[in-house]
Order: sequence, then C-alpha cells, then structure tokens
Amino acid sequence: MPYYSDLNSHLFTQFYSKWENEINKSEELNAPLCAPVYENAVLLPLRPRTDVSVQNVCCEGGVCAQDGTFITGLTRALDSRNPDWSCKRGYEIPDQVNFRDETVMYGGVLIAHFGHTLLDSMSRMWWWVKNRDQKIKIVFLRIPGQKKVYDCFLQAAGLSETDWEIIDEPTRFSKLIVPDEAMFAVSMKAHKDWLLFFDLISESAKKKCRPNTYKKIYLTRRQLPESEGVNEEYYEDFYAQRGYKIIAPETLPFEEQINYISNAEEIVCPMGTLSHFAVFAQHDAKLTILLRVASSTILPQIIINRICSNNWYIVEACVTPLPTSHSHSFSIYAPTKYFRSYLDSRNIPYSMEELWDLQIPDALYVDYFRKYTDAYSQPKRFKLIKKADMFDVLNSLNRTFSDRSLSRNDFETDYETVKANNRALRQDLNTARNKLYRAEKELAQIYNSKAWKCITRYRHSLVYKLFQRIAHLFR
Repeated sequence: MPYYSDLNSHLFTQFYSKWENEINKSEELNAPLCAPVYENAVLLPLRPRTDVSVQNVCCEGGVCAQDGTFITGLTRALDSRNPDWSCKRGYEIPDQVNFRDETVMYGGVLIAHFGHTLLDSMSRMWWWVKNRDQKIKIVFLRIPGQKKVYDCFLQAAGLSETDWEIIDEPTRFSKLIVPDEAMFAVSMKAHKDWLLFFDLISESAKKKCRPNTYKKIYLTRRQLPESEGVNEEYYEDFYAQRGYKIIAPETLPFEEQINYISNAEEIVCPMGTLSHFAVFAQHDAKLTILLRVASSTILPQIIINRICSNNWYIVEACVTPLPTSHSHSFSIYAPTKYFRSYLDSRNIPYSMEELWDLQIPDALYVDYFRKYTDAYSQPKRFKLIKKADMFDVLNSLNRTFSDRSLSRNDFETDYETVKANNRALRQDLNTARNKLYRAEKELAQIYNSKAWKCITRYRHSLVYKLFQRIAHLFR
C-alpha cells in the first residue's frame, strides 16, 4: 500500500490515535533475504515450553546445527511480545536421530488455523517460488498436538503431496536450506518477497477457474459455524444494493475464493482472516475493513496493509455493549457515525434512513444480549473475556449508550486511594493493639512481682489498720 502520511481519509474510528500509533511502528524490510545451507542440521519436532504462559502454546525445537546450536523455528515477533505459537529455542538433540541423505528446504511451522497458516506458516515460501525449478522437497514442523493442516495453500501453488512433508521425529539432513522469514506479524515487519507465494497462487487460480465479472465483492462472516455477532446482514444488504457480490468464502473451493478476490477492484469485509485475504488482491484494489472490535488494533493487518499496494480503509462499523475479544468476537453490526464519515469521505451516496438515523433498535440490543449470553456461556469462549472486570463492562456500556470512554486511571486512582487509606487505618489500629498488648503484659508482670504482693499483704494487715487509726486521731 502507499504509506499515508494523512490517515484521516483512511482511518475512521474513535480509537484513531491508538491505530495511528501502531501503524507508524510498522516497517517494510528492504535488506535482501538470504537462505543459508546447513550441513547435517537437525529438525526437532516442536514441544510445549513449560516456562511460558500463553493463551495457546509457546514451543521449543526447530532447526538446530550439527553441534546442537539453535538456528531458527518460528519468529512471529522480533522482540518478546506475544510468544504464542512461536519457537525461539531448541532442546538437546536426542541420541537416536533419523538420518536422511537429502537436500531439503525448511518450510516453517504449520499451524492448524487458516489465518495463522497464511500469516506465519508461509513466511519462508518466497525462496521456493524463486527456486521451484530445482524441485527441492520442503519439510515442515507443526504445533504439538495439532493434526489439521491447511494444505490448500500448497496445493494451490502447484505442490503435490510428494513435494512436501511434515517431520514428526528428530531428523538429521545432509543439507538443509533455511530461508529467512519474510513476515514478523506481531512486530509488524515484513519483506515484499513474502507476497511472491501469494501472487503465484493468485495467478494459478485465475488460470484454473472460470473468469468472473464481479469487480466489487463483500466477504461475509455470517455463515461461519460459530456465531460472532448479530446483524451482519445489514452490511450485506447495504453493499448488495450497490452492486457488490456477497460471498461466504468458506462455502467455496479455495481456488474459487482466491479467484473472486484477485479479480475484484473493490473488497469490503470484516476485520480478521477475511481482511488478510488482501494478499491475494490486485495491488491497486480498494479494501474496506469493517472493525468488529474497534479497540483491538490487529497488528498483522497493519503490516499487510503496508506491504500490499491496495488502497485500504479501516472503519468502526460495529458496537460492542459488553467486553469481547478479537478472537471469537461478539458485536452488533450496525451503522455508526464513523461509517457515515467514511461514506462522506469517499463520496458514496446514502440516505439517513439507510443509516437508521444512527439509532440502533431496542429489539436488536435484546437479540444481542441474549446471543452474547449463549456465546460466552461456553467455557472455551469465556476464557477469552475472563480478564475483563466491572470497569470494562461499564466502559463498554458507556461507549455504546453515551458515546463516551471512561478513564481507567480515574477509577483506579480513587480505588487505590481508598485502599491506601484503609491500609493506613489498619496499620494505626495494629500499632495501638500492639501498644495495649505490651502495656497489659507489663502490668501483669507488676501484679505478679514479689514487691506488689508484699504491698498488697501489708495493706490488709492489722499493723496497717492500726497506723491508719493513729493517723486519723492526729488529724
């Protein structure tokens, strides 16, 4: 994409500053990519690390040199951010290792998630595109415990089942070619050569599929098996009335999906894997991304937008009355003032009636709350929002119904002040209790002393009483 110095005409959200900050961190890598060859290197199947706690898994294993030195695995971030799925260290090479006298290419780590396969697993395939005439076999690793493989990418690029292999046992190869990674999705850094593999797939799909005449398409999530919100049909209808073809990609063969996208001049879709499909689009296509969770800045999409040449727009097109997450999000698709600003900016005609006068019907809220309750009553989805607290709930409700965001700082400052005051009072009370305890202890020691007992006995003796009487007579 062109790098926009003025984001105002491309970014339409209440979280503009947050998005702008992340966009300015993104970087296109320009240094030439390399593919060093290692002799007798070992491929170690991945296994979970026990010293890192993440939502899914952080691994160890990968490619190790002959002497056991770790070379590479899967580097989603160049720093320590979000180690989920990554592999940045090896482990001791076992005594028993298979040996294969072959020259192979390390393809990376296959992840049983369509979007992550696209983003992370194909990061080294640029080298194969440039050298595919050499017919070198590609070897992959996979995330431990995962069996599903999205090999549709490999098939669409023209690879047969014998051209690639997943290694599940420690294996030493006589020569192992290890191409550099061209995408670091979490760090928002990528090399243009990352797109070579997807360009090849696009060209292949165009040749295999019938030409289509749809230049404007809307990619919907509404037919996914697990509901991720309510009322996406609003945007389907809005764009269908403007000549867009509505497509649910998962209902079509993979190469047909790519054919639709690579031929389109304008693409509209919700944020997520569908927007990552931009890698298959024409380099001057217009891509409108509808935010499902406006506060979630999706870092991989930012770098995709940067290295692709498509003309992108990011639009806050949903409301989220209750806390949700990017993964398995749950929102209300509805016209917002940000969507209206986007339409005005692009000179797209509309009526306020079409935009519901920017008022969401109460019945839609009722439907949302009911389906939200059902969705997050599932333990596997609840874990995605379990860190949200009452402030998050209150803030979400305020953004939805009062169009304002609350400052957690204000609430936490008051709360922390109360806690500090309570701590001080408890300390004062404990100090007083300690003083009273010491005084009682000292008094008990006096009562138990011989001197006190003598005084007590004397006061009750006849001599004491006699002196008292004599003293009384002389007064």
